[in-house]
Amino acid sequence: MSVPHFQARPIKAGEDSLKNWREINRQGSALEGANAGLAKVQSELAARRTFAPGQFSHPFAIYVYPVSLRTSPSADDWRKVRVRSGLVFVDWVEATLTGSDGIEPDAGELGTVGDITCDASTPKYWLWIEITGSTAAIQHSATAPTWSTTKIPIGYVDTNTYASQYRVRIRQIINTDIFTCS
Repeated sequence: MSVPHFQARPIKAGEDSLKNWREINRQGSALEGANAGLAKVQSELAARRTFAPGQFSHPFAIYVYPVSLRTSPSADDWRKVRVRSGLVFVDWVEATLTGSDGIEPDAGELGTVGDITCDASTPKYWLWIEITGSTAAIQHSATAPTWSTTKIPIGYVDTNTYASQYRVRIRQIINTDIFTCS
């Protein structure tokens, strides 16, 4: 994002007062526009700093993408979470993983895909890795499945406890790559 460019025209001695006041007002408006643009950039940078490199340095981290960085914010953004990518090995062969944000855990970046909207007023909205053959996918539901070597819990999101503050509570269960044998 760029900040609007400000170009001031010097006021010359001998110009009439009305013209000078109009020029001062024009310059003031231009400065207000530049300040608004700068404030937006500072806000975005502050939001990105909250996600410092290493904060999501573990696989399958559940996180909330900042509303200020979304291109089209909506009322339920506070209930949207993403899952950091990770590795899943089945019988020592790496499985193809879908449904994560696609970013390596130690990249220090935010993913651009993978929003999961958790149900409102739900104390435990579950997220898990479901393995089918040589593929693995992030799955989610308000109802926990029967856990097994093919359904591994990542954690859950509580959208009930802090709903009045529009905040979720995340309970991370795993924070490592997955190795499983059939």
